Amino acid sequence: MDKGAAPAKPIPEAKRRGRGKITPRVKIKEEVMGIEVPPGSVFKGPEGFLVQDLVISATATCYLRERRVTPEGRTILAPLPQEIAGHLGPALRRFMLMQYHQCQSTLPRLLPLLRSVGIAISKRQLVRLLNQNHAAFFAEAQNVLRAGLETSPWVSVDDPGARHVGRNGFYTSPLRH
Repeated sequence: MDKGAAPAKPIPEAKRRGRGKITPRVKIKEEVMGIEVPPGSVFKGPEGFLVQDLVISATATCYLRERRVTPEGRTILAPLPQEIAGHLGPALRRFMLMQYHQCQSTLPRLLPLLRSVGIAISKRQLVRLLNQNHAAFFAEAQNVLRAGLETSPWVSVDDPGARHVGRNGFYTSPLRH
């Protein structure tokens, strides 16, 4: 009886291997920090202290496009860079789409976030960006689906919301080629 009530002997832990040194994937900027020291102090070299931070800032570029008039009276305007589509840059567009779709950030949260970093955007502009001109995305999704259907002998659908006889159900059907 006494044997069963005694606490178990602790098992000595095996020596764990450390995770190793973590190296940031960005260029490290070094900044020397000096101090006032009493006379006669000996310099022993610097001691590093790494601080990682994130800077999110807005930039704006005004493209001054050269404009010429031909002898026939026709105006020729220098084109914008290929990646520019509208008044929002490609990195900003990617950020907004990623925040909305991948991070599931709602429109009422995304709009103040953009404005807080200095982006001048209206609610209507944001809604248009999130809802229009996504034919390439839909075409890619359809191609992925089509490739999956062509290469897989089975299509499985599991919808826990589909109830039959009081139980969650699923349906699996063979593909017919």
